[in-house]
Amino acid sequence: MGFTAADTSGVDPAANLTLSDSSMWLSNWGLEFDGGKAQATVEDSRKIVELIKATGEYTIEAWLVPGNVTQEDAYIVSYSGSTSLRNVTLGQTLYSYDFFNRSSTTDENGEEALSTADADEDLQAILQHVVMTYSPASGRRLYLDGVYTDDSDPTPGGGLENWSETFALVLGNEVSGNRPWRGQIRMLAIHNRTLTNEQITRNAKIIPGQKYFLIFNIDTWTGLNDSYILFEANQYDAYSYLFAEPRFILLGNSQNPGNIRIRGMRIGINGNVPRSGQAFANIDELTSDASYPPEGLPLSRLGTLVELGSGIDVDEFFLTFEQLGNGFNVYTDLGSLTPPILTDIPASSEVGFRLFDQIYATMGELTGILSSDPGAYPEVRETYVTVRQQLPATTDADGFLGAHQAGVAQIAIEYCNALVDDNTLRDNFWPAFSFPAASSGTLDITTWLGSAEQRAAVIDPLVDKFLGINLDSQPLTGDVNSPAPKDIIDNDNNAATIKQGMTIKGELNSLIIDLSTCGSNCAVNRVATIVKATCSATLGNAGVMMQ
Repeated sequence: MGFTAADTSGVDPAANLTLSDSSMWLSNWGLEFDGGKAQATVEDSRKIVELIKATGEYTIEAWLVPGNVTQEDAYIVSYSGSTSLRNVTLGQTLYSYDFFNRSSTTDENGEEALSTADADEDLQAILQHVVMTYSPASGRRLYLDGVYTDDSDPTPGGGLENWSETFALVLGNEVSGNRPWRGQIRMLAIHNRTLTNEQITRNAKIIPGQKYFLIFNIDTWTGLNDSYILFEANQYDAYSYLFAEPRFILLGNSQNPGNIRIRGMRIGINGNVPRSGQAFANIDELTSDASYPPEGLPLSRLGTLVELGSGIDVDEFFLTFEQLGNGFNVYTDLGSLTPPILTDIPASSEVGFRLFDQIYATMGELTGILSSDPGAYPEVRETYVTVRQQLPATTDADGFLGAHQAGVAQIAIEYCNALVDDNTLRDNFWPAFSFPAASSGTLDITTWLGSAEQRAAVIDPLVDKFLGINLDSQPLTGDVNSPAPKDIIDNDNNAATIKQGMTIKGELNSLIIDLSTCGSNCAVNRVATIVKATCSATLGNAGVMMQ
């Protein structure tokens, strides 16, 4: 764990991977990528070249969960040096997997790539077993969930003598960090030989993750010593357990089972029996001496998912049966649960922060951008995409950071730029304020923003629109709308020394005055710039971010 994914191949030197940026461990084994990468050093990666060159062929096998089917130029597994130099890469383009391989018949970037057919939509945002094989005789081949995809290699096979030892193994991205892939890698194996079709099919049936054998004693209902129901179980993902291969078994094989009816089996967790995901509820089996095998009697070939409770170290399971032997509506004993220690926790606040998407949408509605034509303002969307990870990801006020405020400010600035630059939107937003006509030259700023009435024509619509009017919960009207005392504005023209108790409108008033220091020699666009700054300061305030 930590920031290192260990190489467990047993071949030295270990090509351990260092996690960086938005890459993290999964609770059910594996790595999740959201723009980051996991990379080995060039020195440790060199063994891959040496071993593969020795045979001239290889297989790369992975269990993957693509994050979506909209990614392009996204690299999942790569042994490369840059976006134009590589030995081998598995990538994603929408619904297709891409297989780049550098050989004597391709260029240094491994092109032309072998890609799965667009129409087949082989790549899906689900757990998939993906295998790439290469040999000089067969070229590149792709297998999905144990089955050959039937996509022909556009380039004939060649030698691998031009593979470079100066590259590095990297997952979830390119070594340069500009080919991010979003998704999960549950398992990765690199073989210096091509696996056979039979081996690939067999491996596709072995789902990655730590597996457990769970046994439930049923002696009370069978009358037999050491009689059990046995499952293969593992944590399937961050939300569920997978139970599979249930069987009735007598440990020690010291006796025969006779006739025992096993019907309507369900799995319970932590004292409750979930209503969904009970694939074994249809079991109806009768054991017999003649049909009982030494490894136990299989009860079902199905698997079922059980929702994860408190975690693999805490959750406890039990079984219920409609019939077990001569008993009806019976259940196996659930181990005693340790009562949790109840502790008082601070009451959660009724006030929290809007999430990033909510802030973006709220600002769009308040400025009128979203109700107009959002496609006409690409700068707003581009800025949002750029800073999205800086915006709040939780409503908890304790988790609000300075980086969040910086991201909110950038979005607010772009929205206000778009609002002021659109003549129709700004005239509707500030009906009592006249902007100077766009032209070159200078103007006297006091003609436009010198009086309290002119500044109010800018400030009042911002406060009324962005902070709201007649809401169930909002600051007192007097705290928001009362202008600052005149002597503070006129005699102390410095926002840094505003006296405690200054109201919101008073601070905005002071801001406009501070930005008007150019006097009678201001650029014509100075008025629009001041209005944008005042708009941004109001739009990015807590009244918009909090709910």
